[in-house]
Amino acid sequence: HRATLTSHTDSVFAVALTPEGHTALTGSWDDTTILWNLRGLPQLLTRRTDQACAAAGGGLTPTEWDRYIAALPYRKTCDR
Repeated sequence: HRATLTSHTDSVFAVALTPEGHTALTGSWDDTTILWNLRGLPQLLTRRTDQACAAAGGGLTPTEWDRYIAALPYRKTCDR
């Protein structure tokens, strides 16, 4: 079974996950960011970072982090 998160109206270019893996932040070319509650999606919690990074094509750069979640200190995500 595969879960799909919908709401953005354009491609998602960034995904960041909280350390416990229950919340994700996505950034889209539609100029929106969305916080997702992933608690009901156990298949995403298995190898969650690898799956999210692959789906988004990489993590947030320091510039993207400052733009979308400046209130939190930068944390390297994925291979970026």
